[in-house]
Amino acid sequence: MIVKLTNLIAIQRDRFNNKLSSNDICIMFNDFLIEFERIEKNGTATTKLFLDAVEDIIDAVLSILPYKLLDPKILAHPLMHFIHQLTITILDNWCMSHLRVNIQETDIFLKIVLIFVHVAEQASTSNNDEDEKRKKDLLTMKQLLFKVRQQIDDIVLNTERRSNDPNIWAVGLLMIKLLQGPPFYYNMGNNQRLINDCKFLFRTIYYQ
Repeated sequence: MIVKLTNLIAIQRDRFNNKLSSNDICIMFNDFLIEFERIEKNGTATTKLFLDAVEDIIDAVLSILPYKLLDPKILAHPLMHFIHQLTITILDNWCMSHLRVNIQETDIFLKIVLIFVHVAEQASTSNNDEDEKRKKDLLTMKQLLFKVRQQIDDIVLNTERRSNDPNIWAVGLLMIKLLQGPPFYYNMGNNQRLINDCKFLFRTIYYQ
């Protein structure tokens, strides 16, 4: 396991005692990356082992209280950049293959989307300008937003080919959460068109 048992226990306890600080979480994130780099440097590591390691990390991050991920120190941590890049890699693989990604990559992608969605919802309910800025820092890295938008445009044009792929629902939900609130990189008219595309996509798939 990439995530040590002591870290898992601390994350689970924090849901009840709320004692984990941003420094504590950053130390955990450092541990995750050190262990992951150790696997990367292992010449005998298989693709399955690599994906297991990634999923172990994502499971741990998903278990952290969402509002804590809005802390500027955590947002700036290299592990958050790692998660962004991982999302883009999965989107690229999905788009280029014109097929579903494998089951484990799909699970990882869905869990990453849940991390982003939970944090976006946390920022939205606070109605706080600072939290909205943090949501932007976490969720609207321009490259990520462009990739998600590109994927939605492609899916809308090819709904029959991909109508039963669960990643469609995930990427649509992610786009809606990314675009609600401040316009960030696109104007509100453009944002609304993409939100409407997502809702149209959901209705089309649901009634097939």
